[in-house]
Amino acid sequence: MIKPTITIDHDDMQLAHLLNHCCKVVCKEEVDYAIYNKKEQIDIRDVKSNRLISLDKPLKLNDLFSVFSGEVHEGIMIGGISFNPIHCTISCAGEELELTEKESQLLQYLALNRSQEITKETLLEDLWDIKDDEVESHTLQTHIYRLRQKLDSLGGQDLLQTTEGGYTVK
Repeated sequence: MIKPTITIDHDDMQLAHLLNHCCKVVCKEEVDYAIYNKKEQIDIRDVKSNRLISLDKPLKLNDLFSVFSGEVHEGIMIGGISFNPIHCTISCAGEELELTEKESQLLQYLALNRSQEITKETLLEDLWDIKDDEVESHTLQTHIYRLRQKLDSLGGQDLLQTTEGGYTVK
């Protein structure tokens, strides 16, 4: 019998039971996972391999089964789209698209700060090391446009949103 160990960072037994059930159904060997229950997402880290996967709340059982079956590799789930920042790819339902390195950095930055407005100035400073240059602001808008097209083509309409002061990922 498989007995995966689930660790959570606070008392949420319902989540622990659900994850334990997914492990039992899918895993073929003992697995240790650390679960971090955040406001907008759940981070699941495989203790042995240090693989990290982030899932949006509310959790979907299919997403959990995908994590434990190995269908989702190191990456972040964003509204049903799997984002792999290491390989600069996004995928959904068997279709995979490549991102440029800068698109991948941009999506990772926004996804790790999910549901928070990130200003254009912050993105330009942190990802391009540029301060207050209107010409470079066009570069950011172009990258956002191309990234949005790729997300939209995989069914991720409205995942990347323009806000009054910047951008956010749902």
